[in-house]
Amino acid sequence: MMGTVLLVGILAAGVVGLGLAWFGLRGRRVDDHPICRRCRFDLVGVYPGVAVCPECGRALAGPGAVRRGARRRRKALLWIAMPFLLLTLGGGGFLGYTGATGYNWYGAAPDWLLESLATSADRSVRAKAVGELAVRVSGGVLANDRGVRLVEQALRAQADESTPWIPAWGDLMDAAIGAGLVGDDQFSAYLARSCKFTLQVRERVRAGDEVAIQVELSPDRVGSATPLAIAFEAGTLILDGQALAGTGHTGSSRCYLGGMGGTCSRTLYHAFDPALGKHALSIDVDATISSSSPSTMMTGAATGPSARVRTRVEAPLEIVGPNEQIVRLAPDPTLAPAILKGLEAEQFRVESSGAGVTMLSGTVYGRRLPADCAFEVLVRVDGREYPWAFAEFPAGGDFGVGSSAQIPVELGDTIDLVFRASEQALLRNSRRDSAWGGEVVLEGVKVTHPAADEVDAGAPDEDKP
Repeated sequence: MMGTVLLVGILAAGVVGLGLAWFGLRGRRVDDHPICRRCRFDLVGVYPGVAVCPECGRALAGPGAVRRGARRRRKALLWIAMPFLLLTLGGGGFLGYTGATGYNWYGAAPDWLLESLATSADRSVRAKAVGELAVRVSGGVLANDRGVRLVEQALRAQADESTPWIPAWGDLMDAAIGAGLVGDDQFSAYLARSCKFTLQVRERVRAGDEVAIQVELSPDRVGSATPLAIAFEAGTLILDGQALAGTGHTGSSRCYLGGMGGTCSRTLYHAFDPALGKHALSIDVDATISSSSPSTMMTGAATGPSARVRTRVEAPLEIVGPNEQIVRLAPDPTLAPAILKGLEAEQFRVESSGAGVTMLSGTVYGRRLPADCAFEVLVRVDGREYPWAFAEFPAGGDFGVGSSAQIPVELGDTIDLVFRASEQALLRNSRRDSAWGGEVVLEGVKVTHPAADEVDAGAPDEDKP
């Protein structure tokens, strides 16, 4: 778009310059003497008495051989035309160079022009102009008064949700914050509008099934690398305006996000009563958003401006009968070897053992599996199986699930882990509707038991007074 504007401007300058040059060279008529068109010899007193020009010998009888009036060049017009012609030649050369080399002319544009282009109707032009202004703010080469104006413009753009967001505005805000051009109130307003809250739940759920309900927060109108420290709480689930009993305060989640593209979420699980039909599900979310590093965020030591945000997020929900099919497990025995190869179990450890009950912890991984998988993971000991965890692995990813559970038997040095496709496990994902429908067994998983000194350390010392 900007290249087109420049090209039109250069062509216009060329037309004006050539027009002025033509009029200047043609000149103005100063008399009405007959003039030889070839050599411009003044034929006054000679023509039409002679048949040829006495100067160049051209026949004067032919059409157009003689013109009327001598002309004098207009030097002033030639001088005026020169800047237009130079602009045309220089601009054409510049466009040719930038087109051949990919040169970023925005880096050479003056500040005032970039500030003007920041309001362009062309989104690409706005993004490039604002991006260059952000670089100049960060480098401290932009006048402070211009920087203050741009901060106000960035906040207006952020507040206008009807216009697609340009992350370059967030980059400019980040640079302006670092340069001390943003006041605390402006900083808080920027943080308050920085994130988008959504509620993820299956559109159709079966009555009585425990399903996943995910409250998700993602940076939506910030810079490409804006550091955000977020703490948020999800309140009571609300169905058609009525609070659902037993779904109160679910605790606080903390996360750190580094700009556009990340997400922070909290997953709740709930089984809906058989109130069949279409409903509206919602939940209130309270969040505190600040700009901080991961270390200060995790320790709760973040300082500086922050924003408190309270919002209600909603999602449609249809509750169907218990016999309706919601998710699908697709058996394919040919995938079993590849799936088994991609499953791993690490750090399985007996945390405590006594009275015939063992607390077993560990992590299972799904690495580059050929299909989406949703498993109930069971511990098999002496031919008997005991539930341990649910695990859901996306195809082609590298994902781990850590868990711990009580196993009602003593464990040896190894166990077998059964990975059995499970609708219940799949329902614990709010987005996926199908998964592989088979079973594989990871045999001989090593189990670490507490060392004798660890056990002794936890037991009372009867010899002590």
